[in-house]
Formats: sequence, structure tokens, C-alpha cells
Amino acid sequence: MQTKAGIGRQQTAYSVGETARQILKTQLLLIEVNAERAIRLRGTKAVHDLRVAIRRFRVALRVFRDLMPLPAVKRLRQRFLLLNRRLGPIRDAQVWRGKLARTVRRRRTPLPMDLNHCVQAAEAACAQYVLTLKQVLKGAPFKNASECCQQLRCDLPNRPFLAGKLHRAYKRLCLSGISFADAKVEEVHALRRRCRRVRYLSEFAGPVLGKPIHTLIRYLKRTSTALGERHDAEVQTRMLNALKNPPEDILARVARRKREAQHEFDKAWRQLTAPPLRRRVLAELQAAKKGGT
Repeated sequence: MQTKAGIGRQQTAYSVGETARQILKTQLLLIEVNAERAIRLRGTKAVHDLRVAIRRFRVALRVFRDLMPLPAVKRLRQRFLLLNRRLGPIRDAQVWRGKLARTVRRRRTPLPMDLNHCVQAAEAACAQYVLTLKQVLKGAPFKNASECCQQLRCDLPNRPFLAGKLHRAYKRLCLSGISFADAKVEEVHALRRRCRRVRYLSEFAGPVLGKPIHTLIRYLKRTSTALGERHDAEVQTRMLNALKNPPEDILARVARRKREAQHEFDKAWRQLTAPPLRRRVLAELQAAKKGGT
């Protein structure tokens, strides 16, 4: 269960505090709902939606941190960061098991020993992570987060506030490209985080700012999705290399998936940072910053 910002076009003239409260409450509700689904269904999508909701909530806390007590915001962001990090391996194991299951279904011959060993390792990893899922979610700081949302303050119009935040974030993102030929894993992951932050901020601001933000959102989604696919391929390569005899055909398939994700990212990044789009978006955001409501 996943939605966007949770605010509508009619809220253009709302104050920043009202807009922030609705966004934060919506994301917090999604965290609680998806946490229950993750425990009940134990599926890849439930855990994925939970992690996305947590990331959106953390980005919203970052965007509106000036409207709330800073110590409380810092504590919440740190707690939910730790929660998401613990959920990460669960999601990776589930995705890997699903990929192997699809590979097995396509085979019409008995499984080779190395592939069978690979499947058993994935099943064992998932079983281990499922046992800890309830413990991970039991300590989630939902109550503290709800109390923090009640302490919002600010009567400024939301349009110039959100336009200013997005103007700075998008401008910085356009300057943060890296060369993948010699990029470190940490650099790629940092770029992925920045893309996600700007994407979520754009989705929060989209109903208020309108066009051309919707075009920006589309390119941000393509870019962050491609980086996510690349990340999954890297994780799965490490899992395969940890085996004594990793299946060669699956190694090749994962390597191909990584190349395809890299190609898709290159294309999406060029569109996202193209000078015509950048000038148009930044000009619109600059006008919204100065124009008030």
C-alpha cells in the first residue's frame, strides 16, 4: 500500500504547517499499515512499501525540520533510519529468493547441484529474516512520531516554502553526477539517496506547484528506479560470490541486468539534467519562491 504525498491541489493556499502536518500524518499512517502487512503477508512488496514509506517520512522530516523542535526531529530521523537499515537485508533476501524461484520455474530439467544449493541458501536467509521481522517492527517509534507531528508551527504560505526547498535540492542534484567507470559503491549509493530525496520532495510539492514539476517527477522516478535495479544486481552478485560454486548462468543474468540498469540510468540522467528542462524548472521554482501564493 503506497501513495504519494497525500495532499491535493486545493491546498495551494494552505500554510506550511498545515501542509507539513498532512504529509507527515499520511506517511506515518502508511508506515503503520505497511508494518502490519509486512508481518501478516511476509511478502516482498509489503516490506518494500514499508521501507519506501519510512524513507518518505524521513525526507518529510528533513524538509520541514525548521517547523518542529530540532532535537525531536533528529531523534526520529535516526530511529527510522536504523529501522530501515534493519529491514534492508530482509527485502534483499526476499527479492533474491523471488528471482531464483522464477529461474527454477523456467527450467524443464532437474536442478543442477550448484543451483539447488543457491536456492536453499536463499530460502534459509529468508526464513532467518522472517523470524526477526516482528522484533524489528515492535520497537518502531510510532507514538513519538505522532506526537512530533502535533508540534508543527508556521503560518507562511506553502508555495514559496516548497519551491525554495525544491529549487535548492534539484540544483544541487544536477551538480552531483559521477563517473561510473571509477565510482565507488558508496558514491553510487549516495547519488541514489539524493535522487530519492529530490523525487519525494517533488511529489510532496507537485500538487502545490503543478507543471513542470510533474515532468521532473517522471524523470526522477526513472533515474532512482534504474539506480535501485543496479543496487539489487550488486547485492545479488555478492550473494552469488559468497557461494562455493555459484551458477554461471545466473551470474551472467545478474551481470546483464546490471548493465541494462546502468544504460537506463545514463539515459534517465541525461533527461533529468538536460539544460532545457533544468532552466525551465529552476525558472518556475524561482518565480514561485518570489511570488508567494
